[in-house]
Amino acid sequence: MSKRLLLLGAGASLFTKIINIFAQFLVIMILTKNFSLETVGIYSFSLSIVEILFFINKMGSQNSLQYFIPRNNKKEENDKVFFFFIILSNFIAFLYMALLILFKDVVQGSSTLNFGMLLLLSISFIFLNYIEIVSSLFRALKNINISTLINKNNHNLFLLITLSVFLLFNFNNDIVLIGSAMIVSSFLYMIYSYIITKKYGFILTKDIFKSLNTKYIKEVLTYSLPVMFTGIVYILLSKVDQVIVGYYIDNESVAKYMVMAKISTLVLVIVQIFSNMFAPILSEKFHQNKINEAEESYHFINNIIWFLSIPVLVFVFLFAKDLILLLSNESYLDSINVLYILTFGAAISALTGNTGLMLQMGKKQKFEFINTILALIINLVLSIILVKTYGIIGVAFSTMSALVIVNLIKIYAIKKFFNIDFLNKDIIKILLFLTIILPLIYHLQLNNYITFTIFATMYIIFFYFFILDKSAKEKITQLKRKIIK
Repeated sequence: MSKRLLLLGAGASLFTKIINIFAQFLVIMILTKNFSLETVGIYSFSLSIVEILFFINKMGSQNSLQYFIPRNNKKEENDKVFFFFIILSNFIAFLYMALLILFKDVVQGSSTLNFGMLLLLSISFIFLNYIEIVSSLFRALKNINISTLINKNNHNLFLLITLSVFLLFNFNNDIVLIGSAMIVSSFLYMIYSYIITKKYGFILTKDIFKSLNTKYIKEVLTYSLPVMFTGIVYILLSKVDQVIVGYYIDNESVAKYMVMAKISTLVLVIVQIFSNMFAPILSEKFHQNKINEAEESYHFINNIIWFLSIPVLVFVFLFAKDLILLLSNESYLDSINVLYILTFGAAISALTGNTGLMLQMGKKQKFEFINTILALIINLVLSIILVKTYGIIGVAFSTMSALVIVNLIKIYAIKKFFNIDFLNKDIIKILLFLTIILPLIYHLQLNNYITFTIFATMYIIFFYFFILDKSAKEKITQLKRKIIK
């Protein structure tokens, strides 16, 4: 895939991502402004637990499909691997549901867990898992338009509408209202996804089902299981903080932490977009043993990620208070330091680019698994130690520390395994620019809007003259001429 097509696909993905973020934040606004801190906390705590248990399906299917499909030349093979993960996903989902019901008394005996919310969210995630697998399928097939249309994150649009409608009726139980809205919205979106897959000819037949023999299942699981286990550890790493807050403190603190964590993810938007675009391309390069081309694509995308992510990072730091008040209310403001800490950790993840994806597509998923376990242990141990003294700030610091460590190890790993340097000359230039400009602008003590405008302008000028190569500048000039005409 050419750089031009890559950027066009990323543009479409960016547009969809912006709509998703807008819908996601509106959902948070509805929750924080219509329900108590306790109710929002119960929802957030339950959602974290359900996401941990269901994320295995996402990681196993998403990365495995992007590994296997680029090497397949026949539609029949694509059908097999797609439906294998649909079946596996449902098996794991129903196994979890059975365990939840079996241990109902244990859950109901907890002061922070809510069985009703857990059950309702679990049902909705069965539908969302199907959506995630469908999205991964089309991403692996390099059909970026369909992949961006069918995505679990797009579910927020359906949830936004459903929540708004349900609020018009008098529900006696807020838990039932929120949980029912999740089920209805996810089911409707699953039906929409099913119609799309049927249109493209992906229909489960007896022949496909019979072809899933023991040999084939073993072959797929040999690659997929390490990825699945990495997925479990990774989601634990990203959600263990909210679980610890809920377990050691209370549901109100979970609500506050959730809002801060959600705002901090703004800096991850760009890297998520290009990861979706980059995975099948990178997989193809590794299958063809074109390591040099993989390295070229890696640095090209990293430059774009840095160019677009840095202004977002600066914006979140400058307008942190405004973002909190926009999404919630003043009762959440006392957690603003949590937002600063989590945003820094998210920025490290964003700016290290696609190093984790390089390891997985380069068949180093076992190393990725061990690395993520290390980060999880660090996060877990630090959180348990610090939460008792420093509360949610201590948990946020633990999460940030784990993210920094895991990403530094990934940078070392791609150098060791593929001889690819993360710090190329462009990244070094950007770091020097930021080291000089950010302290200078900070000491001017100007209005936040003026500060951001000055920074963004200087950053764009710097990037144009010192980072972009000659061919990129020529394309920009041609674009200007077309616009003027």
